[in-house]
Amino acid sequence: MAANVLLALCAAWAGARLCGSLCARFGQPRVVGEIIAGVLLGPTGIGPEASGLVFNPDSVVPSLQAVAALGLSLYMFSVGLDFDIRLLRPVTGQVLLLSLLSAALPAAAAVGTAYYLMPAGASFMKEGATEGPFILALASAFTGSALPVAALILGELGIFDTDPGRICIGAAAVITVLQFVLLKLAEAAAVDPSPGPMGAAVGVSLGGTVGLAVGLAIGCRMWTAWRAGSGCVAKALRARLGVGERSTGAAGPSTCLAAYLVAVLSAVLTDKLGFTVVLGAFFAGCAVMAASLVIEKLAGAGE
Repeated sequence: MAANVLLALCAAWAGARLCGSLCARFGQPRVVGEIIAGVLLGPTGIGPEASGLVFNPDSVVPSLQAVAALGLSLYMFSVGLDFDIRLLRPVTGQVLLLSLLSAALPAAAAVGTAYYLMPAGASFMKEGATEGPFILALASAFTGSALPVAALILGELGIFDTDPGRICIGAAAVITVLQFVLLKLAEAAAVDPSPGPMGAAVGVSLGGTVGLAVGLAIGCRMWTAWRAGSGCVAKALRARLGVGERSTGAAGPSTCLAAYLVAVLSAVLTDKLGFTVVLGAFFAGCAVMAASLVIEKLAGAGE
């Protein structure tokens, strides 16, 4: 089984590199080619039989999903380490307006699409399903925002650390939250469509996610204050992850391991709350970055 997983990883890596390089030659982001590679290597591209020889859905795919979740969590943690959330304060209104419009328009289109699809009955809805959960689930799909893809494209274009790039990342993060709120509403409505249980389900998930973000912000500030003597923790972590500027005051292996564990556990928690691993890891990176900048500023003032 281990050999099959390694073979699948090699095939996925080779396909992603090849398609990514081809897209780059035509002036397109590499991540677009990597997504195309996934489609081509899957059942849609080479067919379920051929795809199943390498990417067996029972023995290989679950292991690949675990590796992908870990890689995605660490990548979004590194994105958070490069994202100074304080710079969004002057443009908070723009971020929220862009997020709401970007979510509201597709959601409205999903309502009309749902009423067009529902007469097809069994083709799109399970037997016994009601209209409400179906509309909410479709609205969630229509409002989807690929935060990792946006970060990759902005980084490749060299505009991640600009005002438009920050607004884009901030809006994508808010849209991701809205998307999963709609999905949670759909899940709750499928069980009990009354407003009380639906609101309670969403409140627990959203409240837990907000609580995690606040807890990370407070905890990371305390942690980086304790580690301030070894230099800016965020810069040191970025150096170890190979992003951003190199730091002369590199954090030790134990510090980095602790940060990675916090990122992964945060990702797991947001996943358990009904959101996505992307948000938890991103929040962890942002918290470390913000706390490190505060500690670095205080240390500079003290000198």
